[in-house]
Amino acid sequence: SSSGTFALSSIGVGLDFNEYLLSNLADRGQGSYYYLQNPSTMYNILAQEFRGASEIYASNLQIQLDLPPDISLIDASGYPLQRQGNRYTVLPGHLYQKQKKILYFTLALPSVYTYPSRPLGNVDLSFNVQGNFYQVPLIHSDLYVACLPASQSYEAKESINSKVYEERSEEHTSELQS
Repeated sequence: SSSGTFALSSIGVGLDFNEYLLSNLADRGQGSYYYLQNPSTMYNILAQEFRGASEIYASNLQIQLDLPPDISLIDASGYPLQRQGNRYTVLPGHLYQKQKKILYFTLALPSVYTYPSRPLGNVDLSFNVQGNFYQVPLIHSDLYVACLPASQSYEAKESINSKVYEERSEEHTSELQS
């Protein structure tokens, strides 16, 4: 499905299923993962999937990250990755009507030395809508990363907006459960 020609969604029913396996299948298959406590609501999920499959909003989404040579992209929410030198391409597939995709990036950074702040790199999004190609810059050298000594861990933790972090985390958790 990394070619964007199909998507694989998965449904966990009841309490006896492998959530890790099903969510990874859906991520790798560029589809959705659903949890149903009661199988009687499966019709609604299947109807939503079939409706959504016929309503592609943007096709062939690609996220390109140009990272410094000593920073590597390890994972992007389970989506397929391609690498050419310092350029990484994430392939999250199609975006269907009323669908929202949340991606978390796992990066490997050198920590053998400390540095106050440096640019992380550029991030672009490209996609097709009704046959037209679009490329949008998401981040261009205004995202910074720092490696601080342990004595400054309090300062680093204080720089995180906990309200925004909690809201995003709750949104992601509720989407996985619906």
